[in-house]
Amino acid sequence: MRPESTAAQLAGARRLKIGFVVLVGLSGGMIALQADASPLIVAVSILSGLVTGAALLWYLLWVST
Repeated sequence: MRPESTAAQLAGARRLKIGFVVLVGLSGGMIALQADASPLIVAVSILSGLVTGAALLWYLLWVST
């Protein structure tokens, strides 16, 4: 395998992981918006969703190894 393709694969995997965590975080914020929550609660929901997404990603990577 060429070094360029390995680097590109690693970069793509990193972007996919970041996108997964952001998607979970934003979904928490969207749920809070659907419930007509205050901006503070929306921000807390996004933050807790990001933490949850990171924990879920860690678990999925741990299980797959």
